[in-house]
Amino acid sequence: MVLHSALQYTRVPLRTTLETVAVTIHSGKKITICNIYLSPNSNVSKDEIHSVVQQLPRPFLLLGDFNAKHPLWDTINPTDQRGKIIEKLILEESLVVLNDGKPTHHHIQTNSFSTIDLSLCSVDAVGLFQAQTDTDLHGSDHFPLYLSSVEFLPQRGTPRWITKKANWPLFREVIIESDETRDDDPLIHYNKTIALIKEAASASIPKSDGHYNQCPVPWWNDRCETLKKERNRARRDMFRNPTTSNRVNYKRLRGLSQKTQKEAQKNSWKDYVSTINSNTECGQVWKKVN
Repeated sequence: MVLHSALQYTRVPLRTTLETVAVTIHSGKKITICNIYLSPNSNVSKDEIHSVVQQLPRPFLLLGDFNAKHPLWDTINPTDQRGKIIEKLILEESLVVLNDGKPTHHHIQTNSFSTIDLSLCSVDAVGLFQAQTDTDLHGSDHFPLYLSSVEFLPQRGTPRWITKKANWPLFREVIIESDETRDDDPLIHYNKTIALIKEAASASIPKSDGHYNQCPVPWWNDRCETLKKERNRARRDMFRNPTTSNRVNYKRLRGLSQKTQKEAQKNSWKDYVSTINSNTECGQVWKKVN
């Protein structure tokens, strides 16, 4: 599980042998998020999953690869044993399926689709989240599933002064032209000084909008972009015409794209590390790796 650095959260300890991780996010209100993976090759009982659900603080989201098929969320494939277990769990725990009905998995050998990745929530979280399935595999065999929420997850941060773009002559001019006089009361004088500084800053220093802008990855290059486009084009050709040659071509380009991205990441990291020396500020390194 990867969380934005602006989020405040606490880890939720779970007593289970299943592959799970859970956190409670504190953002005005609390919401617990639990990620789970159920291998298709393991025998998982309803009681094991029920035990995990019982340990989750409400309201909660239960997200993951369940490897289960049932008409409640998959209208393409017949129900399997795992699907029956999850159906009983949903009914007994009053859970809600958030999936939008689109498939989340593509089996390249048979060119078939299924919905095995589920987004479930407790009944007290209904209406707080909206699910949307991506139409791009992004080189994987699973389609990403996005959950959006305005209620819990902050969409904006605290606006900050952009001092690099400050108009310092104007800042000084506002300060100098102020007719504020020193007050005998130190607290009143302090408040007046702070107000004056804010007034000068507002007139001369721009602010950020507070949006969490996604930082571009430093290793992405033209070769990565070209192979991504070729991979996506091959995927569309395979979906339209699932011949053996199209499947082989897609798998080849998907592997080549993944290899190129890994090499780009490795080389970018090597180039950055080579620039670090005893004079490099720790803050710069921290911002780079954090």
